[in-house]
Amino acid sequence: MIYGEYYHNLTFSINDVPIVDVTFHLNKTITIYVNNMKERKYYDYKFIDDVDILIENIRNILISNGIDEMLKQMGNITIKLYAERSANGEIMHNKIIINRGHADIDNDGYEYVLFQRYEIVGRIELTADTLAKIITAFAFAYYS
Repeated sequence: MIYGEYYHNLTFSINDVPIVDVTFHLNKTITIYVNNMKERKYYDYKFIDDVDILIENIRNILISNGIDEMLKQMGNITIKLYAERSANGEIMHNKIIINRGHADIDNDGYEYVLFQRYEIVGRIELTADTLAKIITAFAFAYYS
């Protein structure tokens, strides 16, 4: 579902307000912008080729900036996900929906996008841990 070097920017938002924005750079630096509705910060982080350490470090950035607490206080919400080039989705309690698009050009020279829908149903909580795992999955796809 995630193609390497395809999605270089991720945005997680609530009610159209970005709470976490992630950019993957070619030099293996990950820039993480965090907005906990009180203040905005950003971090440059070097990609580590260890899944567990990367998840833990990203989770710590999100938790230390109040994202986990903010999500818990907001309760039953939906987080919108946009992955720069043609992917979007929703993260909810117990469900993640990802729509992945593929752009092509028709015979008349017009660009169009075909979307494929992926749905993951399971025990999913809206926490910093869940966001850290999603960011890590995209990071490994991008840098692999």
